[in-house]
Amino acid sequence: MKLHSYLFRAPDGVDRAARRTLLFVALALLFEEYDTAMLLSALKQIAVELGMQSEQLGLYTALVRLGGLPAFMVVPIADRVGRRPVFIAATVLLGVMTCATAFVQTPLQFTALQAFARLFVVTGTATAFVIVTEELPAEHRGWGVGALAGIGSLGHGLSAILFSQIERLPFGWRALYIVGVVPVLCLPALLLYVPETQRFLADKLQRSVRSVSVLEAAFSPMRELFAKQAKRASALGVCGVLSSASTLPTIGMNHAGVTRPCPMSARPNHALSTATVAARCPTAPTHQSTD
Repeated sequence: MKLHSYLFRAPDGVDRAARRTLLFVALALLFEEYDTAMLLSALKQIAVELGMQSEQLGLYTALVRLGGLPAFMVVPIADRVGRRPVFIAATVLLGVMTCATAFVQTPLQFTALQAFARLFVVTGTATAFVIVTEELPAEHRGWGVGALAGIGSLGHGLSAILFSQIERLPFGWRALYIVGVVPVLCLPALLLYVPETQRFLADKLQRSVRSVSVLEAAFSPMRELFAKQAKRASALGVCGVLSSASTLPTIGMNHAGVTRPCPMSARPNHALSTATVAARCPTAPTHQSTD
């Protein structure tokens, strides 16, 4: 069965164009998940080749994770220029950063490139969910978000399959990061099949254009969410903090050179991207709205 035909057996009311948009957005998200999972999968090999000390691995990975924080400043750009250009730019730049990681020679270079990659992962993930929630009818957003997350999570499976062949691949762990260039190669397809959302276009025509600062654009949606739905915003914040705290990595190597486990830390930025989506779309997909 073809993947597109599984997408699928879409509910009535989801047309072919919406399914196609969902498919390409989900495939882009797959490679965002792939890059995230690859860091800890190949951490042992990366650390050995780049000369990272075991006691410094926690610092390196913490700096990489912190790279996602500036997404709060980047995602609001989608309210000015549109969801489509921000999503496509984040996806392509992630591919560039991932592929460039294959050629690093020092721990500093690796950390810097992966920190930028995390910025584009969070930005791409947040805008991907916004695109899906805005393009699908309100009653089918749950299905769309589930399909998006399900296909995107296949990136972890892809990374596991390729990592299992790391001893056979030319250039070892570097070959795994070269695979990350695929989103760059898919740029023509993204430009062709990922349109701007109709909701953004309609809102752009209705709202008056005024100049706002980057900080105002970043925090005004969250202020609005807290003002209108304080309980929901507080609950989302608590869930985000608890989720992040429960997935903090315990990373290091024992004397045999084996990396200690890091449960679920392959998804370090989901709490951040979820909170960002909630701020951008306070009425969806958490409950059905009237469109």
